[in-house]
Amino acid sequence: MEFTWKLLKVPILLFTFVTLCACDSGGSFGDYSNYELSKEHQACQTPNLSPAGAQRCNNIERECKKRKKESAYRC
Repeated sequence: MEFTWKLLKVPILLFTFVTLCACDSGGSFGDYSNYELSKEHQACQTPNLSPAGAQRCNNIERECKKRKKESAYRC
């Protein structure tokens, strides 16, 4: 059992690091132009997104709703 943990420690830590880096607070899309945000939003309209892709699309959707509320912009 101890041997298995030693082998799995590095992949588990790497997976955790990559997952946390993929998570986005949503603030980075504030720098996108309306056109760029619209293109990214269209790319999210595909099925079978990865978990990181789904999180990214959730952040894009949040930015779209924010812009709609602030300036009536629709993605």
